[in-house]
Amino acid sequence: MNLLTTLLITTALAPFAIYFTLKRPLLFPFGLYIMLVPLDGILGATTTITRVLAVVTGVALLFHIILTRRVLAPPKSWYVWAVYVLLASLTALWTMDPEATAATLIQLLQLFAFFTVIAIFPAEPKDVRLVGGMVVASGVLLAGWGLIGYLGGLRTQEDRLTVAFNGLLIDPNHIAAALILPIAIAVGALISSRDVRLRFASLVSTLILIAATFLTGSRGGLIALVVTLLYIAWRTRYRLQILVLMTLGGLASLALPTVWDRFQDKGLAGGSGRVFIWDAAQAALKDHWLAGAGLGAFPAAYNHVLFAIYQPVFQGWSRPAHNAYLSAFVEVGIIGGVIHLWAWWQSYRDSRGNVVIEAGIVGLAVASFFLDILGFKYIWLAFSMALLVKNAAQPKFLRGEPKPPEVDHAAGRRRLPWRPRGRVAARVEREPAVGNL
Repeated sequence: MNLLTTLLITTALAPFAIYFTLKRPLLFPFGLYIMLVPLDGILGATTTITRVLAVVTGVALLFHIILTRRVLAPPKSWYVWAVYVLLASLTALWTMDPEATAATLIQLLQLFAFFTVIAIFPAEPKDVRLVGGMVVASGVLLAGWGLIGYLGGLRTQEDRLTVAFNGLLIDPNHIAAALILPIAIAVGALISSRDVRLRFASLVSTLILIAATFLTGSRGGLIALVVTLLYIAWRTRYRLQILVLMTLGGLASLALPTVWDRFQDKGLAGGSGRVFIWDAAQAALKDHWLAGAGLGAFPAAYNHVLFAIYQPVFQGWSRPAHNAYLSAFVEVGIIGGVIHLWAWWQSYRDSRGNVVIEAGIVGLAVASFFLDILGFKYIWLAFSMALLVKNAAQPKFLRGEPKPPEVDHAAGRRRLPWRPRGRVAARVEREPAVGNL
């Protein structure tokens, strides 16, 4: 593509980009940001494209708030996460590893700042539904890229699916975790939508996403996937459909049993060494239970106690916790660890009423038992989806008022831009939303 062609395409798309940026920033540039979130690990070693796009998106959302003079009070989960971020920031005063704490703290503050803008943005239900579709599309992009590479011979030494670009690789475990929320949304649309075209697209997306998850060989990712699907089955009336889907997926996975081989491999017993690392984490927690070792300082705390414990198989120096909850307790102390758990719970509570987002957060909570994911954008995207669902359903305006009810001319009735309550809710909604965000 030459320079002239690029300029012509840019000129043609510019009016649409400007329109959506000013009128519907959740679709663009936030939608573009969503598409790149799963690929963040290969888009740059320091300042990634997604980080730059997050700044652009944040500015666009704030400009829309100023332009419309409508701003919301943040849902409860924002306040709990704010307390955790504050406590984590204070650990910089006594950290064991100032450099690691500074780097981790800058990253956390950037993620939380973007999270804050989402928390006060007055989202419209129709835009939130489209954002959910973009989350699925981002997962299909990641999974499709990985499947094409896998079929072409691009695999890890353990024959696991990965994604590579410009000399950088994405950890297969994080690929599996990043696909949890897209799978939850796609499955919800598949089992509940009445639109044949949407159901077909959801079926294709679900097959691609689940196939990629199996080929990552991530045991923690598979457990999180099973929990996610069982949660949807438990919370809805589509139990039989979910169980059939799980059965067919399990049988199909036997053709390429990457993940099952890893479950049976005795050399990977103990969670690939995670159990030995968790033993060291328990020892480190005894030394840093009150104030914490410092945000991002888990590897330093691990090194400090390594000679005081026995590891049947030496796991090396400066290892991460491979458990988001243990990491929070060791780094921020017992109070910070409890608040960290509370923040997860409150994010789940904010998503109540939308089963697919609930299921996505539950699945990611399970994945967090095997990964340190709090510094990754895909987990904050899940938390942000909980905020958007909450704000679209039950907005609490600090300034401005809800838009007047839209008139559905085809049906001859009004459509409320917020979730009704009380007796009205009983007539409008008989069960939680499943596929419809």
